[in-house]
Amino acid sequence: MDDCRFALLYGLAFLIATMPGDREFYEASSIVTAVKAEHPIPPSISTPGRPAIFCDLGVKLPFLYRYNRILVYGVVSGSEQDSIVATVKRVHHESHTRKVLVQFYEKENWKTWSDTSTGNHDGERGPENPTRQVWVN
Repeated sequence: MDDCRFALLYGLAFLIATMPGDREFYEASSIVTAVKAEHPIPPSISTPGRPAIFCDLGVKLPFLYRYNRILVYGVVSGSEQDSIVATVKRVHHESHTRKVLVQFYEKENWKTWSDTSTGNHDGERGPENPTRQVWVN
């Protein structure tokens, strides 16, 4: 019975840890805003008309440590990646944000689908592996 209670409490703690609040949205979006203002980011395939940079809240297991995750697509130059990381470090230091993981990807793996019988269409992200990851503490 104790194992069951522990699993239930851990599951509840995980759900709470993965639910972003206003602070998490503000922190991550302020980092993304600074990067977009200072660096050219290629256009997104998944979100046409917007740059291919996204953010979300990451949770590191098993202790449920929360961090901001920034995903950057299409920036392959090492020097430009270094410059983006420098911007993230500056904003992190100035704003005292939580730890940040910056992940660079060569391109978005976006798969679109459509159902001609209903007219519905959408897309989903396929498997992606970052070409570079940098932790900003």
